[in-house]
Amino acid sequence: MHLSIRRLSDNHFGTFGVLMVDGQPYCWTLERRYRRNARNISCIPPGTYRCKRKRSRRFGATWEVLYVENRSGILFHAGNKESDSRGCILLGEKQLVHQIADSRKAMAHFRELTEDEKSLTLVISNEF
Repeated sequence: MHLSIRRLSDNHFGTFGVLMVDGQPYCWTLERRYRRNARNISCIPPGTYRCKRKRSRRFGATWEVLYVENRSGILFHAGNKESDSRGCILLGEKQLVHQIADSRKAMAHFRELTEDEKSLTLVISNEF
């Protein structure tokens, strides 16, 4: 399975993109705006990253993005607006003007989609 995030816009409300699975649009993403990769307040730089399964007390079964310079604990999880993330990747079924929606549903579908995967590779690109 090939995962990629195509970031489409970066504005006052966050960095919006599309999670692609094997080249097909899967769901919307929302991340913090880019602030020089600073912990808890920035999305991660574009690049290729490995991901491993993670059991989070707060978010349950998810995936952690690994080997991000000077960063750790970057997870895929539910959330609707930029402030719901501390540098993580939020997933949503819909994109609204200032946020994403149906995030828990998108996260549940993502868990199902990736349940048989042992590890994932994620490619992130900016297209804005």
